[in-house]
Amino acid sequence: MVYNTLGTYALNTNNPHEAREYFSHMIELSKKGEDFGWRSTVAGELSEVELSLGNIERAIEFGQEAVSHARPGKPFYLGLTLNNLASYLVADNRSHEARQVAREGFQLVREEGGVPVWMSLQLWAVLIAIAGRGERRCKDWWLCR
Repeated sequence: MVYNTLGTYALNTNNPHEAREYFSHMIELSKKGEDFGWRSTVAGELSEVELSLGNIERAIEFGQEAVSHARPGKPFYLGLTLNNLASYLVADNRSHEARQVAREGFQLVREEGGVPVWMSLQLWAVLIAIAGRGERRCKDWWLCR
């Protein structure tokens, strides 16, 4: 738990390398059977760290891990995790895969309402814009999301 707090602090204070170290330690603990129910959360945090460092493929890998560990849990949290993964897929110009993932994510968050639904709708707006441009990429992903 302490590593998660330190990792979150490092990420929020723009120290992604330090955050990666703390979150990676948490993942290793969870692989040794000391999961504490945090595996999905920490994998999700690592995906954000990797994205901030420009490692989109690693962000996708950790996003997929977060989704797989979130599946047995609360549907709402799974929806948030799916939407994050869909965003990483869009950043990697994999909009077809992103649409499939985002569809499931939206279905899970829409019943709760609020900000997660707005975020999901923003993701869909990007997906629709990309589909309207055919093969053109969103070259500056940070402006498109």
